[in-house]
Amino acid sequence: KRSYAKLKHMSRRVVIHRSTPQDNGQGADPTITTVLNAEQQAAVHENRRNIQTEGCRKGHNNKILIFIKFLEEEARNHPQFISNGSINDVVKVVDINGPGLDKEAFVTETSKRLGTRGYRTKTLQWNNITKEMVELYYSKPEYNCKYKKGEMQHNAQGLKIMKSYDSRRKVWDALVYGQKLDGGSFNSTLSNAKEGIMKSLKVTTAEAKGQNQLDEQEADPIPLPLLRFMCKCAIVSGNAFLWVMALLQWNCMARSQNIDDMTFGMFSMGIDSIILEYNQTKTNKKGEKCSPKNCYANPFDVVICLFTALAIYFCQLNMKWTGNTEYIFINEGSGLNSASAKYCDQIKKWASKHKDRVMEYIRPDHMNAHGIRKGSATEATSNTSETSIPSIFHRGEWSMGIVLEIYWKFAQRGDQLLGRILAGLDPDNADFDVLPPHFTVPMSNEYVQLAMKLCFGNILKAEERNNGSNSVVPALLFRCLASLVYHADAIQKIIDCVPGHSWKTSIPLFANADLLNKLKELVTTKPTPGCNKATGAARHTAIMKELRGVKELINDFKIAQDAMNDRHKQYLVDVKSEVKAGIEEFAIQNGHLTVENVTRLMDKKLSEYELKNQETLKTEFEGMMGRMEDLVGHHSAERMQQRPDNMPTAANAENASYQDYSIGHSKVRYFVPAGYLLPKRTNLLPAFRMWLNGDLSNASHTDGMRVHQPVRPFYFWTPEHIPHNLYKAFKSGWKKALTSLMDAPGNEAVLQRIMLNGGNIPESEVKEYYDRGLAHLISRYSFIEPGTNWMVTTWSRKLNYRNVEKEGNQSELEEPTRWNKKHESRRKVTKKRKADEISAAIDSIIPDATLPHTFDP
Repeated sequence: KRSYAKLKHMSRRVVIHRSTPQDNGQGADPTITTVLNAEQQAAVHENRRNIQTEGCRKGHNNKILIFIKFLEEEARNHPQFISNGSINDVVKVVDINGPGLDKEAFVTETSKRLGTRGYRTKTLQWNNITKEMVELYYSKPEYNCKYKKGEMQHNAQGLKIMKSYDSRRKVWDALVYGQKLDGGSFNSTLSNAKEGIMKSLKVTTAEAKGQNQLDEQEADPIPLPLLRFMCKCAIVSGNAFLWVMALLQWNCMARSQNIDDMTFGMFSMGIDSIILEYNQTKTNKKGEKCSPKNCYANPFDVVICLFTALAIYFCQLNMKWTGNTEYIFINEGSGLNSASAKYCDQIKKWASKHKDRVMEYIRPDHMNAHGIRKGSATEATSNTSETSIPSIFHRGEWSMGIVLEIYWKFAQRGDQLLGRILAGLDPDNADFDVLPPHFTVPMSNEYVQLAMKLCFGNILKAEERNNGSNSVVPALLFRCLASLVYHADAIQKIIDCVPGHSWKTSIPLFANADLLNKLKELVTTKPTPGCNKATGAARHTAIMKELRGVKELINDFKIAQDAMNDRHKQYLVDVKSEVKAGIEEFAIQNGHLTVENVTRLMDKKLSEYELKNQETLKTEFEGMMGRMEDLVGHHSAERMQQRPDNMPTAANAENASYQDYSIGHSKVRYFVPAGYLLPKRTNLLPAFRMWLNGDLSNASHTDGMRVHQPVRPFYFWTPEHIPHNLYKAFKSGWKKALTSLMDAPGNEAVLQRIMLNGGNIPESEVKEYYDRGLAHLISRYSFIEPGTNWMVTTWSRKLNYRNVEKEGNQSELEEPTRWNKKHESRRKVTKKRKADEISAAIDSIIPDATLPHTFDP
């Protein structure tokens, strides 16, 4: 209390330094002038631009122009509006190319497509802006009400809809920006009126909200069940981008912009977690107060398991990763916030598509990316665990005030506990401290190395080249790979249930069943030397474990007691039979039966039963007490694992035999089963892999059982053995690109092996043939640049005769045939719209789970 009072007292002290002759130049005005040349001035301007983003500068300048337009209209319509002067005393022209001015500080619009930029060329005489001007501006409906396509918006009662408080307040922020940019200052009357003006805005906003006249932009908190449903939809549709962005934002309580510019350098490894730390945030551009955030896996629910989502996204990212790639989510060549804008747009489209489901939880019009940030904070504070408020503030990068931030900055244990809650683990469950799926062998294991190279080879090569052995990327990918292997069966079940799922080709590990089976034997959630301690466990987790153990003991004792009762009943039957036999024996020996003989016989049999019963009870009780003492007295690491590692194995690729399938009542035998579709959004390398080896991982589910249905190499596909629509899609979208790869010198040798062995080309050789074919295409066609990363359908379209004729050289054209001859007239193609049945069956593909722990892949 004394320390707090002292700090509070010190914060109120105002120290005024007056310049005196004894200052010796310290605290006094400078006596020299610094003159910068053009190069130095440009460097200073570029450094100052880092204080605010370009989007923020554009917003401020456009609002200043709107305020200038308001003043000019009022002065033109009401000549008495400005007395003792004119509009020229308030609005003036600014030379943005003048000395000492940064032209980019006046930017109003940019166009990457046209390569143009617009700038503000007018400014204000800031000391002549009066309080009445600002108050009049805030009272004008045309500047304070919502417009859409040039028309003022009204509610159901016909009343005008007012802009939100934040939207109107930003006009004042823009005036402050312009005043500081010009080096001017407001007059004292306007400066003193600021508090009253802002209060008036809040009051009018509250009144408009009460009358349903407010354009509310605030996001409703998205609860965990709704987030889980959105992740289910993303998984079923193969949208790993939306899945991982949503889970990262939820687990980090982040703004979407913080996930937008994420790099591998922001990751570090915890004992059983992945740690994320931003470089800077919206309110902390210097990055001095950014706190680390521990993120955890969820072994019980693949839908909200962040580690698995990262693994699948990294598999897709690996196909287009180059040494020049910097950001994880921003595509090469795109600008900042492009990934965030794409993510926010996808959420809005998803909410519109599933409006009925969203209405069960929040208002559909108020669902956006910021609602995930709010929802995770709500989830953290609404459970029964002892989540600390400082940990929530630090994770969400909210300010707590200078004193609290000084004393409560380091709250690692609280952040770890919070990370487990946000991962979807139940703090009231004994499995709350479960370890993440991890390998029992080091990263140097041959099978692990092969899988890492197969799934993340390009990323690993680029990181090794850029950062050497100091990179955290291998450890990050190593941990994510373990979760992918652990949840492989659940992911494969989804892929099997959705024909043409894009993950069939973008996760190369699933195409190598032998390797996947070997890796499953090496993955566990039990403690190992590399991962032997669970961090962030709740205070009552150990008690919950003990209670569960006690419950199991009581159940075991009840079972033993029931068995003893059964033995008791049976023993009475045995006693009766033995007594009867004894009576007969006595009667035969002595010729007659007495009461003494019967009593002695009964006492003997009952004493034997009592002795046996006491020994049994003693044994059972001692065993139960021993287990109780071991359970309560020792929190051994072995008991942290509550789920057996009995993962089923995938089909053996070497023993996979291609089959012919019947479809419907047709007598024709096809190479593919009924309902088979080409995987969507497939890159060229996975498509080439299926060209050589087929689709060995294809399967279907019947009565809860996974039935393996391998598809032979696509090289063998002919119109006679493939359904018409499927072969049509294959021929138009895949075949041209794949056959072009085979035209490379040396690649013809693999065709003989396919004919003899029917596929089974090792991955290393597949990559060798692919690299040779890709190099051949780059050298043959001038419009294909090194590093091009198109989908297989784009490759086929680019290599089409007409496209080569348009973009390439005459020497690159193939011999004209009747197949590539141009039609004399444009053909009319009627497109049939197909209903999207996949989204309607999402709940049947991935079951709902009110408690994440009830979902078992």
